[in-house]
Amino acid sequence: MGEWEGKTFSFIKSSLPEQFKNRGEDIGGFVPTGGESFKNLEKRVIPAFESIINSTSGNIIIISHAGVNRVILKNILSISMQDIFKINQPYGCINELSFSNGKWNWKLLL
Repeated sequence: MGEWEGKTFSFIKSSLPEQFKNRGEDIGGFVPTGGESFKNLEKRVIPAFESIINSTSGNIIIISHAGVNRVILKNILSISMQDIFKINQPYGCINELSFSNGKWNWKLLL
């Protein structure tokens, strides 16, 4: 999140209205100063996720933040980047993923 780290969206919206607007118009490509875009995050996360799931035959636990979770869920559930914030990720949630019959299944545990 770069300079946005630790700031509320209401603060960003009032203090940096142009950046907030630009982010809304291009959620995947917008880069906050000193941060990275969701597209760049995705380029880092998905190969790592695939490497993890392809290198084990048992259960896996991955601990991460909501941005990483959303990028993984976006990909396995075929959700568009524009809809990434429709993926509910409350603080401290658990995403239970399973793969069967060639399909990913997702359950959000609170």
